[in-house]
Amino acid sequence: AICPFLIGDAAGHGLGGDVAPPINFSGANVTVSTSLTPSDLTIGEIDKASMAIRFFNVDTNQTLEKVTYRMEVWRNDNLLARNLYYDLDGNLDIEVRPIYDCDEPKLSKCTTYYGAVHPTAPGALYAL
Repeated sequence: AICPFLIGDAAGHGLGGDVAPPINFSGANVTVSTSLTPSDLTIGEIDKASMAIRFFNVDTNQTLEKVTYRMEVWRNDNLLARNLYYDLDGNLDIEVRPIYDCDEPKLSKCTTYYGAVHPTAPGALYAL
């Protein structure tokens, strides 16, 4: 059995948080910021991880609304978690939990995702 949050070495960006370089999106400079708690998933036994994601205009600091996010958590070449989330206000706060004693070959299948199913974004969850 493998615990998906406790595999190999981890390399983090900015102590659990990162901001992507801005891109031009319909004439606006936009970016995505992320933060992960705990910032180091290799220390101790991890029973849950919380992630905050924000899509915003860099020039005005205005958060873009009604966003569908594809969230992925990778360590080395291992995909630990992957899911779609829809968020009305653009500030996505989610929680994922490892499934211990999971025998799935794909580690992302050894993760529990929380949220309510979104009726108009197939496969996406509302963050709770």
